[in-house]
Amino acid sequence: MPVYRSLEVKSWNDFIFGVSKYPLKYGFDIEVGNGEVIPEIKYFPRGGGERKIKDLKREYYSITEGVLKRAVNLGLKSMQLETEQTFVITKNPSLGGEITSIQKSIMEKFFDSLV
Repeated sequence: MPVYRSLEVKSWNDFIFGVSKYPLKYGFDIEVGNGEVIPEIKYFPRGGGERKIKDLKREYYSITEGVLKRAVNLGLKSMQLETEQTFVITKNPSLGGEITSIQKSIMEKFFDSLV
């Protein structure tokens, strides 16, 4: 494991929101650290929805679609989604994969309509 003895940034004046010495690009043309602050939405389904797997999938679908519709209406160029996973998903990783796939298909639809 690496041992760090100093910070990459040498001065507090160099700490700037949205700026990184090493910007990172990932899915849907998102680039963090290039000077833009990208909003991140962190969400969790309503309590009790995890009793039925079908309802849980529907809840994640609904949340993801609703968040993206609002983002488009607000004119956001980019956004990050952080999905909080329930205990049921943590116990069942394949369910997490299914839900992630559902969310990605929704994101692709929105991304393709904006590009």
